Amino acid sequence: MVVLYVSGFIYGIAGYMWTPFWALYIISLGATLTEVGLVLSLRRALGMIMDLTGGAVSDISGRKRLIILSGYIAPLGLVVYFLAKSWEQLLLGTVLISIDSIRENPLQAIQAESVDPRHRARAFAGFETATSIPGIIIPAVAGVIMEAQGVLVGEKTAIAITIGCVLLANTVRAIFLEETLTTAEKSGMEKRRISENFRKTAAGVFHNGPIRTIMVSRAIAHFALDALSPLLVVYCIENVGITDTEYGIVTGISLVAMIASRLPVARLSDTLGTRNSILIAGFLYPLIPVAYFMAPNFYWLIIAATIEPIANSFNFPARNAYIADLVPANRRAGTFSVMFAVITLIAIPGSVVGAMLWDAYGPPATFALCVGLFIASELVLVAYLKEDETR
Repeated sequence: MVVLYVSGFIYGIAGYMWTPFWALYIISLGATLTEVGLVLSLRRALGMIMDLTGGAVSDISGRKRLIILSGYIAPLGLVVYFLAKSWEQLLLGTVLISIDSIRENPLQAIQAESVDPRHRARAFAGFETATSIPGIIIPAVAGVIMEAQGVLVGEKTAIAITIGCVLLANTVRAIFLEETLTTAEKSGMEKRRISENFRKTAAGVFHNGPIRTIMVSRAIAHFALDALSPLLVVYCIENVGITDTEYGIVTGISLVAMIASRLPVARLSDTLGTRNSILIAGFLYPLIPVAYFMAPNFYWLIIAATIEPIANSFNFPARNAYIADLVPANRRAGTFSVMFAVITLIAIPGSVVGAMLWDAYGPPATFALCVGLFIASELVLVAYLKEDETR
């Protein structure tokens, strides 16, 4: 976990350096909002395939090798982003950078296997905190770069810094990270084909009522997030009227809220039950688009930006701990991969749908869609999710 915390911190610097102004960069290369949605949806679709691959293979071969392999290949996509002269060229970079998704589910599994089961929610929260701490200041730094160099040149500068950070973080993992899938577990699985294990893992996911409920709910919520989140930077700068630097500050403050809430909320989840924590998150999510849409100025946006991280603090650690308790170690990464692949598959059109509504009817249509989907997601949880009795 110490290795994950250190490398995650460096990855956090990388992620928060280039992603806040990504949609504006695509637009600066000549894309419309609908074409921005296309690029983002392609990333989702390819990421889903890599998610499935990483989860299925890591339950056979171990976690570390896939984490390291993807960490060295994915930066090639960033190189393409840096060199791009048109938005169409970003599509090739998106294909390469999607390989980064191979490591997501092995990382989830390695965290679950590195701590006492009673403290899993706190472990997930600790890792997310480590990766998010740079977000307090890095987006504001990126905003200053954008204002000084313009979005087109400034984003290329941010991507160059990102490439260096990613290579450094992955090298730390390559040298110091230890495998957590034990020899006994691997030897038992090596007698089976990967496809057979994947089939049984997938069957277990779809026949498990609580996991199935979480999948449906999160798929609806992810569709809503994908429809709106990439366009928030456009809305804040063009409709509310803030500067690039102010948007970076808003992003940083949202990370402060996440860091301040993540561990206390995770401790509450471990103590009082994961279901209650997940439900609280569901009640908070519809407030996110409402707060952004009503924001008249920079200061209101600061308040709006704190809602999502607090909701995620209630949801993410509790949800992962809930799922980790339901499946054995030799199918844990595969379970995460199948579950999030289904969620991603349903959410893939979200970015395109949100952008098309924005282009055709204006921001109110996209915001209204987002609110409605968040409410539907929560109703699914209230109706069908039960507390895990084994906890």
